[in-house]
Amino acid sequence: MTKKIKKVLLIVAGGMLGGIIVELLSPLLGAVPFIYRIGFLQRAFDGTTIVNPVQKITITENQAVENAVGRANSFLVAVSAEKSPSYKKKATTPKKVFGSGLILTSDGQILVSADLVFDGYDNYVVIGENKLLAKLLKVDAQNKLATLKVAESNLTAVPLVDETDIRLGADAIVVSWQSIEKINNLIVQESIISLISGDKIYAFMPSEILPGDYITINDKGNVISFDKIEKGGLLLLNGSKNIKSMLVQ
Repeated sequence: MTKKIKKVLLIVAGGMLGGIIVELLSPLLGAVPFIYRIGFLQRAFDGTTIVNPVQKITITENQAVENAVGRANSFLVAVSAEKSPSYKKKATTPKKVFGSGLILTSDGQILVSADLVFDGYDNYVVIGENKLLAKLLKVDAQNKLATLKVAESNLTAVPLVDETDIRLGADAIVVSWQSIEKINNLIVQESIISLISGDKIYAFMPSEILPGDYITINDKGNVISFDKIEKGGLLLLNGSKNIKSMLVQ
């Protein structure tokens, strides 16, 4: 009887020891391709260890970016400024200027760059397949923002980020509608929050980024800022405080 009890205890102890060894060695062994191909080790890894974590994280992040951009696409609109046929003076700008805008309210207030507002030019907002004439409501010359209004309702208004979610090193995804070779293109560039100084937020944009009007969103698709980017570098973001100030009651 005593021998049987000893055998049982040895089996249990051996099993526990084996489990501990697999737990300790699996991250090391998982990095060796020919070892990972062994069936029982693969099953052991799958139970407790993430093998090739970099690849898994990359897949997850790409999916998060895709989801965030998909959400942003519901409140990011294309905006144009086109010379009015009734305007007789010589234009100092091209006949048509193109940019991006944000849907501020469900009843048609649209945030745009003030650079899209000119004397003698009409503004149009493209929502879905509809190109809508807009009227000017407000201009903030200091922050280079303007608010337009279109005769539309039941629109998806922009969700602004909770300021407590803005952290150093957090994801910053910049998105823009741009007209390239007469085709509207959705441009996406990944970045991070690079500097926070008081209430000022900065993000680093790569030098090769195309000039244009960009919204910056987090990985949940909530808007951090709306900015006009001329060239890359460390940029001060036009945050939610300035965006909210453009609402017209």
